[in-house]
Amino acid sequence: LAVYELLRRKCKFIVCVDGGQEAGMECADLIRLQRYAEIDLGIRMQYDITDLQLNDNRLSCAYAILVKIIYSQADADNTELGWMLYIKLATTGTEPAYVTDYRRTNPTFPHQTTGDQFFDEAQFEAYRMLGECAAESLFRSELLDGVVPDSLERWFQALANNLLMDNDAAFKCT
Repeated sequence: LAVYELLRRKCKFIVCVDGGQEAGMECADLIRLQRYAEIDLGIRMQYDITDLQLNDNRLSCAYAILVKIIYSQADADNTELGWMLYIKLATTGTEPAYVTDYRRTNPTFPHQTTGDQFFDEAQFEAYRMLGECAAESLFRSELLDGVVPDSLERWFQALANNLLMDNDAAFKCT
């Protein structure tokens, strides 16, 4: 995921796009990152992948989750935190009809093998539009409290306020 070194540097805001082929949406690379971060760096990560997991129609509820990163926790007042927006290749059923149709004719979409590097127009456009839908979903007015954030910190704060069940006081921006 190319995030390990960002964690080592204790970055406060990380955007991670997981494009790995994983038809079951297990988020194995995220789980592996969590294990390495805790064992190697003493960094804890808290998240819930429920919204990314597939329903009976093989659709997810969301394209992304917010991960709480606990770099150090001497006590409640001296907790060093960060956020990671984890975006995963997912379909939610809200994509345009041509993306849905591409998925219908290519059941492994959006987790097709990368062995074939020659995308035709339909495949390229399906992936491109899926990325656009995922990105736009992170700027919906209900996630941003109806306000266009004027900084990265405020954007992450709005996402935290609306995506995290446990947005405790220690997780607030200062």
